[in-house]
Order: sequence, then structure tokens, then C-alpha cells
Amino acid sequence: MVNPVTDTEKRANADSSRALTRRGVLSGVTASCLTVGCMAVPPIQMNPSIEHYPTIPRGKSLAGLAETKGIKFGSAAAFEHIFDDRAYRSALEKDCAVVVPENEMKWRELQPKPGYFDWRKADLLVEYCEDVSLLCRGHTLLWQEGTPKWVRRKEYSQSTAELLTTHISTVVSRYKGRIFSWDVVNEALGDEDGKGGGLRETFWSQELGLDHVDLAFRTAAEADPNAILTYNENQLTGSDQQTAEKRSALISLVEGMQGRGVPIHAVGIQSHLSSCNSFDEDTYARFLGDIADLGLQIFLTELDVSDRCFPSEYAVRDENVASLVEAVLTVALENSATKLITTWGLSDRYNWWNDVLDRHDGLPMRSHVYDEAMLRKPVWQSIAGALERAPARAPLEMPRAVSG
Repeated sequence: MVNPVTDTEKRANADSSRALTRRGVLSGVTASCLTVGCMAVPPIQMNPSIEHYPTIPRGKSLAGLAETKGIKFGSAAAFEHIFDDRAYRSALEKDCAVVVPENEMKWRELQPKPGYFDWRKADLLVEYCEDVSLLCRGHTLLWQEGTPKWVRRKEYSQSTAELLTTHISTVVSRYKGRIFSWDVVNEALGDEDGKGGGLRETFWSQELGLDHVDLAFRTAAEADPNAILTYNENQLTGSDQQTAEKRSALISLVEGMQGRGVPIHAVGIQSHLSSCNSFDEDTYARFLGDIADLGLQIFLTELDVSDRCFPSEYAVRDENVASLVEAVLTVALENSATKLITTWGLSDRYNWWNDVLDRHDGLPMRSHVYDEAMLRKPVWQSIAGALERAPARAPLEMPRAVSG
């Protein structure tokens, strides 16, 4: 049987978390040095020209523009980037109202071995957000790729359902009233073998079937009744048949959850846009309308662009990235149910696309709002323009404990 987390262990974990104080981190003692070794800021590759960059009035921010329309704007960010890179941290605080931890709240990070929770990085991130008046959004409670190996090897003797509910209840309860929204289940739908419908084959679906989705949401709701609970899914913006099937599967999944009385408040649409795929505005608008008709809020949760099919020249490529993002946001923001936009990373200084895909010309991707030198690119202006043109809407209904 898995050893339960004892009160002594809880106090020890809490004490170790407090030992890495955010004030110490921000005054020069980097938390990453204390945990995984110092991480140097990557070398800056200067652009040949920045003449095509927008001129942005002082004090203008994406978070501020979004707020005037009842929308929250933010970004995912890694622990090391926030605490080791002052320029990155400054940009985050300048343009964002919401921070999403990239990995620090995934199961493999929080519970790396049975019954042991390592809260240090997650606690510091939540405390940092509170210190600088940023909202923190939890990502993600249940995701196959975030499941630690010891779970998949079944190194536990309690039932799989009990394992799931214990983990989620422990995590959500710890941050009750401090995290306004959770990605409860991430990427449960399959897209293998050219098919976009049905559950993905994962450890959780094999063990519990569809019940793993319902159980995760019910457990999270019980642990924090005021948190906005989101189902988050990828590959939903394309115009191909497989994507169409996946969109239909998502609507069916959510309708089924609602029919079973499962508490769900929003759908997260991972917006990893591809320069290699076509985008159909009418199809996307109908899909968003189907979500809104279910009474759910729409969150664009992981906005960025894989630019591998765009030209090499920086100015042309930046313009293409900006145009694609503007097209998608214009459609999304026409729907009043769209209440939140978060990018998956803020700067090309830390561009995750470069780790998973290569451009034909060998140049680095230019996927984000800021370049490697922390200058705001044309895509910043396209997001700002889409926000300025968006109709106002009732603001995101925030949980009482974190509103204000």
C-alpha cells in the first residue's frame, strides 16, 4: 500500500518550501541554483533588423487592453525563467495578468515518488504571483504525459481511482482560494491513426475508462468549489477532417459530462497554431459557438505559432506570424464566451518549439510576443489590435477568494 503523507511529512515539505523564500530568490539567491543548478540566460541572437517592430506607447499592455473588454491575458512561464531572468520577469509583469506554471504543477513534478509531495517550486510560483498581483492558473491535474513512471508501473496498492482522487484532492486543497482556475484534464481525446474521435489510449483510460475524466472534475470541485474547472485539448484549430472529428468528439465529451452532472465551467483550446496548416474562420467560429451554446466559457490556453513553413526573412516571417494570430483571435474574440487568452511562453529566448521541430533553413523559430532580446514583435501589435476591436463582454467571474 502506498504510504500516506503523514503530518510530519507535510510539515517538513512546508518548511522546505518556506526555506526557499521568494525574497531571497529575487534578491539574487536563485531558486534553481538551490534545486537543479544555476541556469544561465541563453545567448541573445540579435535580429538583423528591427525596423518592422511596432512602436508601443509607454504604459500600454496586453493585460490592460484585455481587461477593458472583460478578458484576462497572460502567459505560461517556467520557474527558472521567472526567477533567473530579470528581463523576462519584467516583461511578464508588464504585459500579463495571469501566470500559468509550465511544468511545476504537473503530477510528475509535484509527486515524484509515491506519497511524497515536493511543493517548493509550485509554492514559490503561487507566492510570487500574489506578491506582484498576478493571478495564478493551475496546469494540469491529470495528463498522460505528466504522469510519473511509478504510477504507470503501478507501484501502488490502493485502487487507481483512490490514487487519482488522493492526488487531485491534495493538490487542489493546498491552493484552495489561491488558484482561480485549473486545467483539470488535459488532452484526453485521441488523434492516433488518423482518427480524431474518442478517448486517447492512456494509462488512465485503460484503467478507468471515461470515469477518469468525471472523477478528476468531481474531486477538484469538492476540493475547491470556487475554482473554474477547465477541460483542455489540443489540435482544434485546423480545417482538416481529423481536426473536425476531434472538435465533434470534444463537444460530445463535454455534453456527456454535463448530462452526468459533472462540474465543468470552461473549455481550454490549446492554440498552438501551425504555419503549415490552413485556418478556416467560419468553421472555427461555429465550433466556438457550439461551446458557448453549452453555457461554457472559452479559454485560449496555449497560444503560439510554429513558423516552420513561413519564409526565412525575419520581417516577412514576423508579419506572417502576426497575421495568423490576428486571424484566429479576431474570430475567437467575436464570441463573448471567450474570456481568457494565455500564450505558451512569452519570449523567443525560451522557445520550446526549437526543441521539437526544425525549420528547413536551420533558423530558430519566432513563435512568441517578445524576441530573444525581450523586444515586442509585430505579433504583440496584432494581439493588441484584436483586443481593441473585440466587443466588450461580462468579465470572467472570478472566485471570491482571489477576486479584486
